[in-house]
Amino acid sequence: MALQNSFDTSADKWSLGCVLFDLATCTPLFQVKSYYDLIASFHHMVGPIPRDLLQNFERRDQLFEFPQEDPSTVVLRKEVQLKISLKEHMKSCFTKTLTNPNGVQSSGLKSPEFKVFINFLNGLLQLNPADRLSYEEMLNNDFISNYT
Repeated sequence: MALQNSFDTSADKWSLGCVLFDLATCTPLFQVKSYYDLIASFHHMVGPIPRDLLQNFERRDQLFEFPQEDPSTVVLRKEVQLKISLKEHMKSCFTKTLTNPNGVQSSGLKSPEFKVFINFLNGLLQLNPADRLSYEEMLNNDFISNYT
């Protein structure tokens, strides 16, 4: 949706991943101040955004470069580059959430449940809708079948 492409129920899967992250960490997954920061966050944290997903994005040339030597490559312009990956951001947010007021970190980050949860989130937070978990895969995922 954010990239101005047609969408279907796979957008709900992305939304579910974002909401679950917010609920688990009390922190928005994408902390941005503008629409363009959001697109740059997608590219850097989850991406890179496949070139074909950018074909309908009206202002793609303001955020991205498209090197001629490799037609599949999309490069985020330097002025909008971010410094943290999705994996690093998730770990940072969960570390803060799992640290008690005395500064002692819970062992939750190393728990099997945490790893299963992160695996589930990663399956939902795929830029290409076709790569997201199917509904059957979601229902059979260890996070759903073992912990709900």
